[in-house]
Amino acid sequence: MTGLANASTLYVGSTQPYKTIQDAVNAAKDGDTIKVQTGVYNENVIIRGKNVILQGVKYPKVYGFETYGGTADISGFSVTKNGIVYHDAGGSNTIRNNKISKIGIRISGTACSGNIIINNLLTNCGISLYDSWGNTITGNKISKATTGIYLGDGAQCKTISNNAISNCGTGIVKGDTTTSIKNNKYSKNKINLK
Repeated sequence: MTGLANASTLYVGSTQPYKTIQDAVNAAKDGDTIKVQTGVYNENVIIRGKNVILQGVKYPKVYGFETYGGTADISGFSVTKNGIVYHDAGGSNTIRNNKISKIGIRISGTACSGNIIINNLLTNCGISLYDSWGNTITGNKISKATTGIYLGDGAQCKTISNNAISNCGTGIVKGDTTTSIKNNKYSKNKINLK
């Protein structure tokens, strides 16, 4: 997501102007950056119809993020319960450098295409795409998931590369796409590629 000329930065934390991530999201305007200080935020953050950037400082813990009809670049969070989910959101989101332990990353809807999913650590969960095109999935470490990377109906990626997938039921389910799948490392999966 590209920033807008009048974009602001909103700060979240125990000593910051916003005490919850949701309050900062509600106050944000298109193009704003929300910087979240380290800490525990027992909230599932909902983003509706806004285009924002969320940046964690030292991996603050949050239940999860859900985006509807807008865009959200999300980086630097420890996501503990509900994953990072995009429902018919806008496209070209970047999901980078997050630690995710449940639900994983889920993207659905043709409007939510052209996303970059890079350098995330996913444990006990994976990445799932449906009806989303032109995505890039690279540099992620995925372990102990039923499926590491799943391309469902209508999903397509430019590339799935340089991911490390281990101890999963299936490493990658590619569906019927022409996605370029290369240079991934597989270890101790029941099936690597299906």
